[in-house]
Amino acid sequence: MSGEAWRALISPERIVALHDDAIRRYGGKQSPPNKECVDGSIGGAYTAGLYTAKFDPPDPVEIALPFAGYLLFYLAKNSCFVDGNKRVAWTSAMDILYHFGLTLAALRRKNHTSWSRSSREQYRQRF
Repeated sequence: MSGEAWRALISPERIVALHDDAIRRYGGKQSPPNKECVDGSIGGAYTAGLYTAKFDPPDPVEIALPFAGYLLFYLAKNSCFVDGNKRVAWTSAMDILYHFGLTLAALRRKNHTSWSRSSREQYRQRF
């Protein structure tokens, strides 16, 4: 498997674009990313996702959910931008899920979330 197989799911350029959009929409300090930080976060998340794979080579769908979760963690933790790190972490994870037609639904019941498939049009309306 290629060292950059994750590019089929998300790229550093896409993460920067998601960050720029979040800052433009919701405010905050615009800044260029620490390129090595973004690349390292993506690579670390993808590698961690590979450890969950049951097949060799892994099916991209099989590692999409763990990859999205690890990317959320690494981007938020590593602070690759001056501002908006949690926002870009969340939107990047949701972007990966969107790629596979998945969304995260937060229900009003305490301690309960669910994953569901939704149409791309529903995703576009939400984000």
